[in-house]
Amino acid sequence: MAKLETIWRQKTDDQRRKALKKRLTKKSAQVLFNSLKSAANEKDIENAWRKVFTEYYVENYDEGFEITSPENVDGFISARSGALIFALRLLLEFKQGTDLTRVNDRARITCQCIHYMHAFKEKGYELPTVIVGADENQAFALLAGNFYKYLERDYEWGIAPSSAYKRDLKLMRDLQDDANLAVYPFQFVGGNVNERYNSLLDLFDSIDSIVQADGKETYKVAVSPATIVGMFDEFNHIAFREPDKIQPVKAVNMFMQMLTGKNSNDYYFLPRNRNLYHLPGDEKAKVYGVRLEAYLNHYDRNFTPKEVDQLTAIADRLIEANERRFKGDFWTPTIWAQRADELLKEVIADDYKDDSLVWDCAAGVHVNSTMTNYLFPRITKMRSI
Repeated sequence: MAKLETIWRQKTDDQRRKALKKRLTKKSAQVLFNSLKSAANEKDIENAWRKVFTEYYVENYDEGFEITSPENVDGFISARSGALIFALRLLLEFKQGTDLTRVNDRARITCQCIHYMHAFKEKGYELPTVIVGADENQAFALLAGNFYKYLERDYEWGIAPSSAYKRDLKLMRDLQDDANLAVYPFQFVGGNVNERYNSLLDLFDSIDSIVQADGKETYKVAVSPATIVGMFDEFNHIAFREPDKIQPVKAVNMFMQMLTGKNSNDYYFLPRNRNLYHLPGDEKAKVYGVRLEAYLNHYDRNFTPKEVDQLTAIADRLIEANERRFKGDFWTPTIWAQRADELLKEVIADDYKDDSLVWDCAAGVHVNSTMTNYLFPRITKMRSI
């Protein structure tokens, strides 16, 4: 049954991709990439991006969308008056010379968009459901609903949105601490043309998936065994292209890192291939990236330190009892394994992994705990003492 479901998902994925390519051809993508590469200023970048968004949503779509610029935004895509489709309201903001892998630059764009949204609200306009920020190299998409909460707070609302990142420092600090900004930008430089084209398709696929899953609603993650187990079951159901190859510990680590966004150096979607997820040790897991991002986008993933501790305590329960009993799988946050590695290097030697033996008291039947796998990856098949 699981194999049939995997085949069905792959077929559905292929059909959706085919439809995307009809609305956004490789030729159009190449025009965009060339325009971004030769852009002399920020206006050139805005024009290049507006052209491709217009082509995708206005010219090659049957739902009656239009692109406008209320409050002088770089672009706002919404349904024409009288149209029946209202789910998509897309706020676009474009920059030059930013690095969207840095949370500060993503916060800069989001800060400006929040100031635009406040102006929208003050004048009675409908708020966007999706925010897209982009520069000449990268782009990211956010569920706007995760940022509505800021509209009710006391910030520097009287200033120009374009200067908000410099003058509204309190909002910038709050955004840089917001886990909902822990996203992985789509990259359009490097690699070959097909990789850059697929990355662009992933961007539009992600936007469409947010809208199809209801682009307005967002939910605060309630940290309890019942809710987290339910979320993990859903995660397991939609995440993996090859579920039989994913060990329980690996799945739990991915789930926890996606929820908290605290270890982006090891855990992230590959910038030009959303269907590969990077893991520690430069390992890659095959996933349904667009579905995962749409799923995660609908949760407000900001946790208090106490809630993070509760999540860690719950994580071990996510591993099935029979898997734990026979394989010794226990979840240890990677940060603690890394810290243990640093301490062992200080006490023993930098090359201790090459000539030391390990006795892992918590390894169960096989040496297969997160800690042992991280510190001694070559002995994972050794039986514990």
